[in-house]
Amino acid sequence: MALILSPSCSFGLLVSRFLLVSLIALTLKPSESFAAPTTRGSSLETRLASRDSGSTSTAQEPIFLTYYDDYNGTPVPDVEKVKGFNVLALGFYTGHQGPMDSAQWWEKQGAKQQGIKKSYNDAGIKIIVSVFGGGADEMKITSLVNDPAGLANKIGDWVKANNLDGVDVDYEDFNALNGGTGVPWIVTFQKALRSALPSPQYVISHTPGAWLFKGGNGAYVDVHKQVGDGIDWYNIQFYNAGPDEYTTCDSLLNKSSSQYPDTSLFEIVGAGIPQNKVVLGKPATTKDAQQGNMDADVLAGCLETAKGKGWSGGVMAWAYPNADASWVSTVRSKSWPVS
Repeated sequence: MALILSPSCSFGLLVSRFLLVSLIALTLKPSESFAAPTTRGSSLETRLASRDSGSTSTAQEPIFLTYYDDYNGTPVPDVEKVKGFNVLALGFYTGHQGPMDSAQWWEKQGAKQQGIKKSYNDAGIKIIVSVFGGGADEMKITSLVNDPAGLANKIGDWVKANNLDGVDVDYEDFNALNGGTGVPWIVTFQKALRSALPSPQYVISHTPGAWLFKGGNGAYVDVHKQVGDGIDWYNIQFYNAGPDEYTTCDSLLNKSSSQYPDTSLFEIVGAGIPQNKVVLGKPATTKDAQQGNMDADVLAGCLETAKGKGWSGGVMAWAYPNADASWVSTVRSKSWPVS
């Protein structure tokens, strides 16, 4: 996750990334770019098919995604521990060194992968891999990798060889986005990745910060205009922008602060991003992140309100084990209750 304090990072890196986010949140002006900081399987397939047909019906099944990034090689959780989610994203496949943490553990399972994946898929949960979220080098991936299409093909081959259901693109090179090279890189990467991993067999999500849709003119609005048809949904980070940003239902759903104007959920929808592709991203607890936090029951009320206004995107959570079956059951309790 962009700028989240991953357990795979060293303590020094954790501190440096936290200070970077804090400094930016304190210093940027509103006009400046932000330089960093039980759904069954058939229901999810129906939801994606409805998305492709252009439907905006609230009958669609939303996405409920949790990340799992364990650097000790601990196995993925038992299915019952993530009941209520329909996507598990493994961290991370890095652009500079390949799979690490839970992605590396998955690769080592070999022939066992199919059995694990079957148990998840039978429970209506897809297993995907998150790319580019694994460390400081990923924040300069644009300059490190001059052939984004080649990297996309390499990742596509790895996903197919390792029996996964798709990819989450956690692009963190904010300097490149501000400098104008980030969007072309992402567009080239996405086109090649979708060619390598065709829909509907494979899903592709992206995980940008909400500030990247700023005023309808943000970098990810450009990405969506060019390759949005090939992106299944956006796990939008409504956090990492400061401790008090996106922490009430009103600022989360209707009107964001003057620091990051026009970046609430419905303001992003108003910028042309389909409502059923806008998945609301939050840290599960303050142990997962210390910016943008909301109590699970309060968040549940926000979902109820948003659903009543026609939204059906869903929720992304960082990260298991705090974002587990109990957490998502509370979050879904007033909108799409877990049965």
